[in-house]
Amino acid sequence: MDLSCFRQQRCLWSFGIPCNDGSVPSEGHRRAQKRSRAPRVLGLGLLAACGSEATFLEAPEGVAYVGALLVSEQGDRGTMLSRVQPRAQIEVPDGHSAFIYGFDARSLELALGRSASEPELAGALRASVGCEPRLPKVSWIEAVVGTTGPAIAKDAAPRITAAWVQESCPQPNEAVATPSSPRPVPWPGTDAGCTGLPCATYVTGCRLDIDLDTCVTGARKGRGSIGVDGEVCLELEEGCRPARALSGVDQRYECAFSNRPAACTIDAYGATSPLSAEVLVTELHPGRAPIDPPAAYIRGTLNLGLARRFAVLESTVVVASPGPRDLAQPRETCLGLGPSVLSFVDPSDLSLTHTATAPTCLADLAAEAGGQTFLAVYGTWPEIYLGRFDAGGRELERKRLEPPASAPPEIAYSPVAIDVSPAGHIAIVLRDRSSGVTSQVPRHEILLVLTPSFETLVGSSPLDADLLQVEFEDDETITLLDHRDRSLRWFELPSVTETGRARVSNVTRAADVVHAAVIGARQAVLATSGQFGRFGRVEADLENDPALRPWAWGDAEAGASSPWPLDPDLRLVSLRVRRLGDVENLNLSALALFSLREGRYLPVASIVGEHGIGAPAEQAQNGDIFILYPWTGRLMRVRPKP
Repeated sequence: MDLSCFRQQRCLWSFGIPCNDGSVPSEGHRRAQKRSRAPRVLGLGLLAACGSEATFLEAPEGVAYVGALLVSEQGDRGTMLSRVQPRAQIEVPDGHSAFIYGFDARSLELALGRSASEPELAGALRASVGCEPRLPKVSWIEAVVGTTGPAIAKDAAPRITAAWVQESCPQPNEAVATPSSPRPVPWPGTDAGCTGLPCATYVTGCRLDIDLDTCVTGARKGRGSIGVDGEVCLELEEGCRPARALSGVDQRYECAFSNRPAACTIDAYGATSPLSAEVLVTELHPGRAPIDPPAAYIRGTLNLGLARRFAVLESTVVVASPGPRDLAQPRETCLGLGPSVLSFVDPSDLSLTHTATAPTCLADLAAEAGGQTFLAVYGTWPEIYLGRFDAGGRELERKRLEPPASAPPEIAYSPVAIDVSPAGHIAIVLRDRSSGVTSQVPRHEILLVLTPSFETLVGSSPLDADLLQVEFEDDETITLLDHRDRSLRWFELPSVTETGRARVSNVTRAADVVHAAVIGARQAVLATSGQFGRFGRVEADLENDPALRPWAWGDAEAGASSPWPLDPDLRLVSLRVRRLGDVENLNLSALALFSLREGRYLPVASIVGEHGIGAPAEQAQNGDIFILYPWTGRLMRVRPKP
């Protein structure tokens, strides 16, 4: 008896399809099939009819799961996905042909968000319709024409889905990473080629809602889906037709809008994989409740929170936090109602090793070369200091800070920012606490520069500015972020002479420049606040004000950024998303990569939890990136994966 055709049924026993009468393979069939398996051959035996000889297809290395879609004039039916077995057989009944689909284990694990197992993959495959969620793109596909079956070609194989695919769509509550199970969730983007602007894209599970009016004025909404592997599918209004997509683009549509003379291209970018990084988060103050996330994200709100600043040393990450009585005060107007707190975190696993009491109103930290010590500025006027601390938090030496003689004697100062040059020189900003912040009232900010031995090298004349950030470009150039006129200002040492300025001319008065980072000679990236916060690159230009190109997804706002160690063109940017689907969430956090060369975000972003806005960010010597989330008092480590 031909055991492969037990009871003369055209059955797909190896792939979970029962016989037409509901029977299953006999034990004799199973034993015969087991004896026939060659352990070194990975393939599928395809039987065109009972009694015929099987032709084995060699599955490529890496294919772990296979399934089939049977095609006939009466309709299509599919098998379930099963692990590839050596010499596993699949019979193609008379009048049928078959598409064979192969998947690697990693693709399915990314789709499921966990390790794949056959019980989770139960359910027959079928061809997907429209933009319903689909299985990931296949690793391998073949087309087999059975006896009297229809002619098929593998390049015409439909995309497939199954009942479990919809169940694997990430839900809003699953998009929140926790320290024990961080799972970056792909967050797609769309943009309009006719305007160069992003379209607001909202995700609920696998459903996409696209607000085209945010990128093309007067356009209506669209919809679509994001697959379990991050692939985007769009369904747009009448007047839009599919067009050939460029490399790296999931879908392209050409749309005719009544308010534009020429057609617009709408490109949809999915996440072919989540952000390639390991994400780990720790609570710095488990006993404290997070502060309510501010709806208005401006520079002042970044200086509030359970944790304020940090420095990355060789053996530890040091985080400065205000005392409980100073939580309501920004660091630049600290009242000194109690001591500050230093938290020491093991960079290998983000475990909290110990805490230490720190001087009152500790405003900023900076690691020194070698990673064994750090500097801090602290105190309230007139007792303001620069201190040097070891990796355990013990203060080794201090110096009282004095403004230069040119400073008006009636002005009270607060230390707010510090940075250290490659040669060890120290730049400190003293903030004018006595003057208002309106443009009509002159201010008297001070820039001090000290040697590594704490000797004052130079002090600037009072600057009419609103300074909260200082950074060395090199040993002879200092960059200041001036909030008063939304500009970057460059000063040369040793004379502290201003040599360049870059204003961000297309930021509304309601917005704020909240973060800046030097990326080269007279070049920096800036993040601005607002509902559609902007992030971009600026360069010093004494004759023209450079415009900062806006780029965002939906209600996203950018915070701090850091170089991406795997590509010098990219920066990792922390974002506050504000919305996930129909739900507003002012603490929802995401990470995205920004291309300096292209002047836009790469179309892959990842939701990483409910942490708020991230700032500042620092990179360790080994390439790990640390981001502080002040409002929730959390520290994140992002470890890039090649």
